[in-house]
Amino acid sequence: MEQTKIETSNIIVSNTKISDLSALVVDYSEHIRALLSMHLTNIGIKDIHQAGDGLAAIEKFRQTHPSIVITDYILPKMNGLSLIKQLRQISPKVRVVMLTAVSSIEIVRLAKELGASHYILKPWQVNKLSEVIYNIFNIQPTDVK
Repeated sequence: MEQTKIETSNIIVSNTKISDLSALVVDYSEHIRALLSMHLTNIGIKDIHQAGDGLAAIEKFRQTHPSIVITDYILPKMNGLSLIKQLRQISPKVRVVMLTAVSSIEIVRLAKELGASHYILKPWQVNKLSEVIYNIFNIQPTDVK
Protein backbone atom coordinates (compact mmCIF):
# COMPACT_ATOMS: atom_id res chain seq x y z
CA MET A 1 0.00 0.00 0.00
CA GLU A 2 1.51 3.26 -1.06
CA GLN A 3 0.39 6.48 0.55
CA THR A 4 0.61 9.87 -1.10
CA LYS A 5 0.65 12.96 1.06
CA ILE A 6 0.43 16.53 -0.07
CA GLU A 7 1.24 19.09 2.60
CA THR A 8 -0.27 22.55 2.22
CA SER A 9 0.59 24.74 5.21
CA ASN A 10 -1.05 22.78 8.08
CA ILE A 11 -3.35 20.63 5.95
CA ILE A 12 -2.30 17.10 5.05
CA VAL A 13 -4.26 15.41 2.28
CA SER A 14 -3.96 11.65 1.94
CA ASN A 15 -5.30 9.36 -0.76
CA THR A 16 -5.45 6.38 1.60
CA LYS A 17 -8.89 4.82 1.95
CA ILE A 18 -9.86 2.71 4.92
CA SER A 19 -10.69 -0.15 2.53
CA ASP A 20 -7.05 -0.07 1.30
CA LEU A 21 -5.75 -0.98 4.75
CA SER A 22 -4.98 -4.42 6.11
CA ALA A 23 -4.64 -5.34 9.77
CA LEU A 24 -3.09 -7.93 12.04
CA VAL A 25 -4.83 -8.36 15.40
CA VAL A 26 -2.68 -9.98 18.09
CA ASP A 27 -4.21 -11.02 21.41
CA TYR A 28 -4.11 -14.22 23.47
CA SER A 29 -7.92 -14.06 23.80
CA GLU A 30 -9.81 -15.45 20.83
CA HIS A 31 -12.84 -13.44 21.98
CA ILE A 32 -10.91 -10.14 21.93
CA ARG A 33 -9.44 -10.96 18.52
CA ALA A 34 -12.95 -11.62 17.19
CA LEU A 35 -14.32 -8.37 18.67
CA LEU A 36 -11.46 -6.30 17.27
CA SER A 37 -11.74 -7.97 13.86
CA MET A 38 -15.48 -7.31 13.79
CA HIS A 39 -14.89 -3.65 14.63
CA LEU A 40 -12.24 -3.29 11.93
CA THR A 41 -14.60 -4.90 9.42
CA ASN A 42 -17.37 -2.51 10.50
CA ILE A 43 -15.19 0.54 9.79
CA GLY A 44 -14.27 -0.79 6.36
CA ILE A 45 -11.02 -2.75 6.72
CA LYS A 46 -11.55 -5.95 4.76
CA ASP A 47 -8.15 -7.68 4.95
CA ILE A 48 -7.80 -8.73 8.60
CA HIS A 49 -5.55 -11.42 10.05
CA GLN A 50 -5.21 -12.75 13.58
CA ALA A 51 -2.54 -14.28 15.81
CA GLY A 52 -2.81 -15.57 19.37
CA ASP A 53 0.83 -15.19 20.39
CA GLY A 54 3.93 -13.18 19.53
CA LEU A 55 5.68 -15.83 17.44
CA ALA A 56 2.56 -16.54 15.38
CA ALA A 57 2.21 -12.77 14.90
CA ILE A 58 5.72 -12.51 13.43
CA GLU A 59 4.99 -15.38 11.04
CA LYS A 60 1.61 -13.91 10.02
CA PHE A 61 3.19 -10.47 9.60
CA ARG A 62 5.84 -11.86 7.23
CA GLN A 63 3.11 -13.59 5.19
CA THR A 64 0.62 -10.73 4.99
CA HIS A 65 2.51 -7.40 5.40
CA PRO A 66 -0.40 -5.58 7.09
CA SER A 67 -0.74 -1.79 7.19
CA ILE A 68 -1.37 -1.83 10.94
CA VAL A 69 -0.82 -4.20 13.84
CA ILE A 70 -3.02 -4.02 16.92
CA THR A 71 -1.45 -5.96 19.76
CA ASP A 72 -1.81 -6.66 23.45
CA TYR A 73 1.21 -6.36 25.74
CA ILE A 74 0.50 -9.68 27.48
CA LEU A 75 1.08 -12.44 24.94
CA PRO A 76 2.29 -16.04 25.08
CA LYS A 77 5.81 -16.73 23.77
CA MET A 78 6.76 -13.04 23.36
CA ASN A 79 5.40 -9.90 25.02
CA GLY A 80 4.05 -6.96 23.05
CA LEU A 81 7.22 -4.87 23.46
CA SER A 82 9.39 -7.63 21.98
CA LEU A 83 6.84 -8.02 19.21
CA ILE A 84 6.96 -4.32 18.35
CA LYS A 85 10.77 -4.41 18.30
CA GLN A 86 10.85 -7.38 15.93
CA LEU A 87 8.11 -6.01 13.66
CA ARG A 88 9.99 -2.70 13.35
CA GLN A 89 13.15 -4.63 12.38
CA ILE A 90 11.21 -6.38 9.62
CA SER A 91 9.33 -3.27 8.49
CA PRO A 92 10.45 0.03 10.07
CA LYS A 93 7.36 1.91 8.87
CA VAL A 94 4.74 -0.49 10.21
CA ARG A 95 2.08 1.19 12.33
CA VAL A 96 1.48 -0.50 15.67
CA VAL A 97 -1.22 0.20 18.23
CA MET A 98 -0.83 -1.40 21.64
CA LEU A 99 -4.25 -2.17 23.13
CA THR A 100 -3.82 -3.61 26.60
CA ALA A 101 -4.99 -3.63 30.20
CA VAL A 102 -1.43 -2.91 31.38
CA SER A 103 -1.33 0.72 32.50
CA SER A 104 2.32 0.93 33.58
CA ILE A 105 3.89 4.28 32.66
CA GLU A 106 7.14 2.43 31.98
CA ILE A 107 5.46 0.05 29.51
CA VAL A 108 3.76 2.99 27.76
CA ARG A 109 7.12 4.79 27.52
CA LEU A 110 8.90 1.73 26.17
CA ALA A 111 6.13 1.00 23.66
CA LYS A 112 6.36 4.56 22.31
CA GLU A 113 10.18 4.37 22.29
CA LEU A 114 10.04 1.16 20.25
CA GLY A 115 7.71 2.78 17.74
CA ALA A 116 4.12 2.17 18.81
CA SER A 117 1.90 4.80 17.20
CA HIS A 118 -0.62 4.72 20.05
CA TYR A 119 -1.33 3.02 23.35
CA ILE A 120 -4.97 2.31 24.24
CA LEU A 121 -6.08 0.87 27.58
CA LYS A 122 -8.61 -1.95 27.89
CA PRO A 123 -11.51 -1.79 28.21
CA TRP A 124 -11.46 0.40 25.15
CA GLN A 125 -14.13 2.52 23.53
CA VAL A 126 -14.87 1.43 19.98
CA ASN A 127 -14.82 4.99 18.66
CA LYS A 128 -11.37 5.58 20.24
CA LEU A 129 -9.79 2.79 18.20
CA SER A 130 -11.45 4.07 15.02
CA GLU A 131 -10.24 7.59 15.74
CA VAL A 132 -6.68 6.36 16.27
CA ILE A 133 -6.70 4.46 12.97
CA TYR A 134 -8.13 7.45 11.08
CA ASN A 135 -5.46 9.71 12.60
CA ILE A 136 -2.56 7.36 11.87
CA PHE A 137 -3.49 7.18 8.19
CA ASN A 138 -4.88 10.75 7.83
CA ILE A 139 -8.33 9.45 6.91
CA GLN A 140 -11.39 11.61 7.45
CA PRO A 141 -14.23 9.65 9.09
CA THR A 142 -16.54 10.98 6.36
CA ASP A 143 -14.33 9.22 3.76
CA VAL A 144 -14.82 5.83 5.40
CA LYS A 145 -15.93 2.85 3.31
